[in-house]
Amino acid sequence: MDDYIYGIIKENGVNSLRKVSYPIKELFPISDYELCKSHEYATSFYSAYCDSLCSIDIKQLASNENARNIRKAAVCFEHSTKKFEERYGDRIVAMSHRRGGWYGINWKFNDDISFNINTNFRFGSCSYFYAIFMYKDIILAPYSFYIKYKNSTFASVTRCTYQYYLEYKSWDSVMTDCLNFYDAIVKKNYNYVFTWLDKQLNEMVSGLERLIDRSSAGFWDESINKSHASGFATISGDDFWLVKSKKIAYSLDFIRNISSLPAVIDTGLYAKRILLLCKKFQPKLIVKIEEVSKLYDIQLNQLSELKESGNYPLYDKLYKKYYYERRFYKSDFKIIYFILLIKRISPTLSWKERRIGFAKFKKQKKDISNLESEMKRTKYLLDQLKEDNNNINNYFENVEV
Repeated sequence: MDDYIYGIIKENGVNSLRKVSYPIKELFPISDYELCKSHEYATSFYSAYCDSLCSIDIKQLASNENARNIRKAAVCFEHSTKKFEERYGDRIVAMSHRRGGWYGINWKFNDDISFNINTNFRFGSCSYFYAIFMYKDIILAPYSFYIKYKNSTFASVTRCTYQYYLEYKSWDSVMTDCLNFYDAIVKKNYNYVFTWLDKQLNEMVSGLERLIDRSSAGFWDESINKSHASGFATISGDDFWLVKSKKIAYSLDFIRNISSLPAVIDTGLYAKRILLLCKKFQPKLIVKIEEVSKLYDIQLNQLSELKESGNYPLYDKLYKKYYYERRFYKSDFKIIYFILLIKRISPTLSWKERRIGFAKFKKQKKDISNLESEMKRTKYLLDQLKEDNNNINNYFENVEV
């Protein structure tokens, strides 16, 4: 059973807030009627489809002791929540919950400071528990995550300020973080807030600047998820080029967002650094595009030569004609007909010569398949790099720098 209902309440002063907790007490007795009712109580924060307790009949309750215990916990939680609300009334500014499924709350601490708390305990294929800190309608984003996580994007970075562990006790951390931020603003300790933002921006831009001339770098594999970050991986080669190019080219998306932040952070400096970063990187990107394009042309010629040599043209003709018509795909197309046709065309060949020829053909077919796989990877890399280059071009064409 959870220990407390967590909350933040108004003190005597208008601007004075305080974190409080109210113990969740076990009730005795609880009627079977009350236990059998439906309850908005997530039985798990991360197991799929545990977002609420549906109503059941007494027979179901009697046959499942575990279900009875869970329902007791739900009733005790609901009762303690009501007692918390009765005790503090309209002084309540924020309060914890165990509501399942998608749920959003807006805690407005004053005209300048608010917090959007978004939870999903636990419905569908994913769960989350995160907070968006708002200061004068500006989202305070963890910009450093853009460079720390391999799959992070502008959208994922600006989605939330903090993400919390999928546990009920995380509410205690949420309340503490929100109250600390509020106190920093109210007590005019702006340095607390703006130093954090400035550090986040500097980590992001400095990290991007370091990527330009590097051939490898380490990232967390999972994007923007403090509670499930798993596997720090060093990426190199073309895989690194994909990540590096994407992150640098789309860092331009941050400029408008950064420009909206308070001027005390020197937003113009960070916007200028991103623009210079992209200008410095683009010539290197163009060279890489040319190299990959040449490689693709070479692979294309190699493929053409392979497909035009030996017995492959005959095989290709039979494949196109009979693969679906004769349903060869059901037997993985062992090219029996191909072998028989070769036998008819070259009756003078010995079985040994046919076996050698067939072995060469199998290798040729495998080489073609391997080359086609390589070409798909090359084409994907080329398309992505071109897309990144176009993004940079479009930005500079439409924005005065």
